[in-house]
This record gives sequence, C-alpha cells and structure tokens, in this order.
Amino acid sequence: MVAVAEAAPSGGLTVFLVSSKPSVVAVPDSVVIAEGATSATFTTDTNAVSAQTDVTITARLRLATGDALAQQTLTIVPANANIVTFSIDPSSVVGGTSATGTITLDRVAPTGGVEVLISEDPGATGAAFTTMPTSIVIPAGSKVGKFTIRTTLPSRTVGTTIQVQVGGVILADTLTITR
Repeated sequence: MVAVAEAAPSGGLTVFLVSSKPSVVAVPDSVVIAEGATSATFTTDTNAVSAQTDVTITARLRLATGDALAQQTLTIVPANANIVTFSIDPSSVVGGTSATGTITLDRVAPTGGVEVLISEDPGATGAAFTTMPTSIVIPAGSKVGKFTIRTTLPSRTVGTTIQVQVGGVILADTLTITR
C-alpha cells in the first residue's frame, strides 16, 4: 500500500514503484491513488529464495516541488523443504552389517540446512538390533541426506520400521534383519 497525507487531487496521483530485486519481488511500474483518496494498494509477486533475502521497494511521487520518496524493506525467507521420499537400502541385511537410509527433499535445503528427525518403532522386534542417529542435517544446497543403520545379529529374523520427519511430514520404511 502507498499512502499520502492529503487526498489526491482531480485525476489522482501516480506513484511509481521499483523493486531492488525484481527477480525476487516484482511490483507494478506504478499505482494510482484515486481522486479524493489517500492510499492505494498493489500486488507483489514473490519467487522462492534459497537464503533469507532483503528486498527494498521504493515508491516515487513526482510533485511540482520535486520527487517524494518512500522505501520499505521486505524480508523474503526460504520456504520449508519437505520430504518426498525415504528408502532403506538394502531392505534386508544379515545381522552385523549395515543399511543406508536415504531421504530426498522436494527442493534444495536452505541456508542452515534441514534437520530430519529419525526414529524407530520401539515395539518392533528388530528395534533391539539396530542403532542409528536420532537426527541428521541435510546441508544447504543439497536435496539428499543419508544415514547409516547398524545392526547386530539376532537369534531369528526380525523386522523394524524406521521413520523420518521434517515438520509435519513423516515417511517410514522397513528393514529386515536376518541371522
């Protein structure tokens, strides 16, 4: 929104707009404050960013006495990445060997990375035979994260379910551990 202190004269006032980073925040070239009004609104279009980005919008009103300028800075933050796939490879191992959990995000991780929480169904028969981290961080600029699932030798074939979580998105896969 742009606003002026006094009502716009006959024919209105044209306020010219400029974005310091139009590839991130696009604004119209101008907006008209209608005759008798003191403000006008306009729509911005934003694009995704991989790191927090400040964009300054400048409004310029050309007057007989010179230009009047106003600026406002917007901070655009990266959208949260979501998990789109999770798999364990191989899906069956002999106790004493390892498997790899692979997580894929829907976009590259922003600055600071994306923390992925890792958990296992404690009631699963194979839970006592596995160790893994409780979380990993997929680094900024990457879409894929991996972690190692270590196993010990069970007395019989057992299975377990491992879950990964980012925000409210939870995906699971199973691992079978054989003797």
